Amino acid sequence: MKKSRYIMPFLLIILMGCGSFSSEQPVAAENSVNQFVVEDVIPSGEYEERVEREEIPINACDSQAQLTRIVERSRTLEESVSIDYSASSALSGGASVGLKADLTVSVGTTYGFSQGTSKTDSSGFELPADPGTYPTYTILWKERWEKGNVVVREEGTDKKIPYPYVYLKSAKPEIEGTKYTDCPQNEADNSPADTPQRQAPVNMMLIPAGEFTMGSEQRDNEKPVRQVYVDNFYIDPYEVTNNDYRSCVEAGECEAPTTCRYGDPTYNDDNKGNHPVVCTNWYQATAYCEWADKRLPTEAEWEKAARGTDGRTYPWGNDAPTCERMNYHDGVTLCVGETMPVGSYPEGISPYGLYDMSGNAEEWVQDCYDGDFYQTSSRTNPVNDSCNDADFWSFRSSSWSKGEYDSRSARRRNLNPSLSSAHLGFRCVQ
Repeated sequence: MKKSRYIMPFLLIILMGCGSFSSEQPVAAENSVNQFVVEDVIPSGEYEERVEREEIPINACDSQAQLTRIVERSRTLEESVSIDYSASSALSGGASVGLKADLTVSVGTTYGFSQGTSKTDSSGFELPADPGTYPTYTILWKERWEKGNVVVREEGTDKKIPYPYVYLKSAKPEIEGTKYTDCPQNEADNSPADTPQRQAPVNMMLIPAGEFTMGSEQRDNEKPVRQVYVDNFYIDPYEVTNNDYRSCVEAGECEAPTTCRYGDPTYNDDNKGNHPVVCTNWYQATAYCEWADKRLPTEAEWEKAARGTDGRTYPWGNDAPTCERMNYHDGVTLCVGETMPVGSYPEGISPYGLYDMSGNAEEWVQDCYDGDFYQTSSRTNPVNDSCNDADFWSFRSSSWSKGEYDSRSARRRNLNPSLSSAHLGFRCVQ
């Protein structure tokens, strides 16, 4: 379920610190010196029933294991408290404020300020696999929300202000509908009916053929925003790891990473075998993918895999990044300060079940870089392969050291292909 459903667009006081409400956590009014503390949380005993719909694409053919994994992920609730109260006249100085507590927890975890726990009732909930197709399920979530009040006090005064809140207590999923799409075939569409269907490569995810929204209005090199068609392809769900890359080195087909821009590779650290391999240049990344009978994704393929077909800003949606969604710099401090094992951030997963499409390590792509390429490129399978005079190749995503702006799925950057960086890795497609 998507957290954006639960966060309302009100003026905010952001809680300083993290975790649940407590009397020790101060809150500060934006553009104000006023400081506040939470005094109490009072459930009202009243509830609100809601119904939400969610589409879950199972982007693999004949893959019960992937189906099960995605269904289990969909059962994990992302919960928050939403405060919908404006108190501009109630605070000294006339500060216009609101309050939000953004609390992400696992199913069954008890909030420090709440009565009871949140839970998902998934009894009797099963998604059947249909051989030869990949399905998209429409899930109907029946939700129960608790109402109440959060009481905050302005520091240095006895002034107390109640803020209404709503809290997700439980959700029950039901299958409302299912649509099936045939798996891709090795041969053209006019091939005989008995032509064997292409089997999904091991541990790769299908990105179905079709259009998606590519680009943004944020930077000139991301314009224009347009609909682009991309053929179906398979992509690694994780960035290539040090252990993956070591297999190629030991086979004599890849060069081991060496010291590069911004630091040393994690390749030689035995404790970081499952971290993304970094300090590889474009040629080394290409060599690995070719050794694995794959290739680097095009910019268009990478962007579709990252943001899906709904034009979202980030892999998970349009809500701002957090240290729970990705490994990055949150504008104040580094969430971690180095790479993390691949797949460490399930809350930041893309619409197609891909991990770390934002954060952890940047990723090389196939195209050489042209800042004006979008102006003239084809809208069907675009790729910039006119690289005879090119000095730079493109890379996408962001790393553990980059901030919110660089974490957008439409963000384009470039580097000389013979250079490498301690922030830059890759993944492959087929």
